[in-house]
Amino acid sequence: MKVLINGIKKLLDYDSCNVHTVCIENKQFYQKTVWEIYKSVQGDSDVLKVYDKNEECNVTKDVFIINDLYNLNLNNTKTSNAILSHLKDRVNKTSLRDKCDALISSLTSFFDEVAEVSDYNVGWNNNIDITQMLKLAGFHAEFTEEPEIIYNVIKYIKVLYEILGVRLFVFINSKTIFDRDVLKVFYHQCSLEGYNILNVDVTLSSPVSEQENVVILDRDFCEIY
Repeated sequence: MKVLINGIKKLLDYDSCNVHTVCIENKQFYQKTVWEIYKSVQGDSDVLKVYDKNEECNVTKDVFIINDLYNLNLNNTKTSNAILSHLKDRVNKTSLRDKCDALISSLTSFFDEVAEVSDYNVGWNNNIDITQMLKLAGFHAEFTEEPEIIYNVIKYIKVLYEILGVRLFVFINSKTIFDRDVLKVFYHQCSLEGYNILNVDVTLSSPVSEQENVVILDRDFCEIY
């Protein structure tokens, strides 16, 4: 997999390295680049491009931005929908399908009776399906929080990688939050698991380990590798 950021000449090659950091010294250009990356993930910009085997990937599907490391929301809309789709598929392929049909039938009868005893003229959506049943149960992704933030981050991206199939995780200013020893642990784990990481940072830094490649864009817009 290869990643290209408009304004950065260097092609980031993830086939040889799982972690790439782009340090942008010019704060105005840094802010503009981060904003355009956000828009790319939303489908409103083409600043960020991802390629696999010379074919362009779907950035809105394959890339996930993590900018608030203190508020990791596992159950965003994408994750929740993916979990429901997964569980629906599992129900349909197992003996649970018969149980689900029986439960839907019972609920349909119950709701009909509720409508009949009402003092008002009411109706209801007489079309219960498996997805609605699963939503009623409130299924969601969860993990046990650890004292150290970085271990929660690792668990978080593991869930997103497995459930959503995210291929590239973008971190904003992670080097401002974590010290080098913590990042070494994080990068090592990402390399073991095959998680692709892109750090976009305003803080200039050297690689913290052999698993990280750093590209610096200085104030004069010269690239340093």
